[in-house]
Amino acid sequence: MFKAIQAEDTRRARNIQKLILKSFAARLLAVRQVSQLNTGKKTAGIDGVKSLNFKQRFALAERLGDFHT
Repeated sequence: MFKAIQAEDTRRARNIQKLILKSFAARLLAVRQVSQLNTGKKTAGIDGVKSLNFKQRFALAERLGDFHT
């Protein structure tokens, strides 16, 4: 994506962006970032849950795939 943007190839950059948004691996990384790497990971959310185990993180990533962008 970086190379496409540097080459000012907006069509290719947009296509790569769409692929990333649909990628399950990208969703897993996003869930990991929020649940394990962020500084507020120990702060309870609106549901009162402070941390997620592996199965909960995986289920969350799968649920994120149900939303259409």
